[in-house]
Amino acid sequence: MVVLVDSGTGAVVELPWREGLELHAALEANQLRAAVKAVKIFREGRVISRRLRAGKGATDSPRLLPGDVVELLR
Repeated sequence: MVVLVDSGTGAVVELPWREGLELHAALEANQLRAAVKAVKIFREGRVISRRLRAGKGATDSPRLLPGDVVELLR
């Protein structure tokens, strides 16, 4: 599983992980992309911070791993 946590609303979305799952695809599939400016990915005791680029086709989309918890920042 991958967990998305919206820091603005407190909403939590659990997604089944699949090979090749990328952050942008996970956000768009759950209609969350428009409001998100940055994310923090909590993975194996580390925090990975990323600002997101606007528009479709952005190339800065990290791959998600099973167990990732992603905090969505507005």
